[in-house]
Amino acid sequence: MFENKNIKSLTLDNDISFSHWKYLEELLNTNIYFTNPYHSWEKGLVENTNRWIRCFVSKKRDIATVNEKDLDCARKYINDIPRKCLNYKTPSMLECEILKE
Repeated sequence: MFENKNIKSLTLDNDISFSHWKYLEELLNTNIYFTNPYHSWEKGLVENTNRWIRCFVSKKRDIATVNEKDLDCARKYINDIPRKCLNYKTPSMLECEILKE
């Protein structure tokens, strides 16, 4: 999933599935931060992105059945949404601008 990607940091909740976070931090060569317990708003972008991903992959679906085509569709959709914090540009537009430089 993160192949050929530069991950600056990860913000995770205090779920038991992240109990080996130190290993993950080393593996991805990045910093990992945690939200305070029961403060899901501290990772608002994550929660919002999860909502959009659920349009493509339902909660009832076995994650093992999600393929690269499914991920590409979700990625394209999410990266084509204009963001106020990006001056109403899309992440895709910014990526193109960076590649031109």
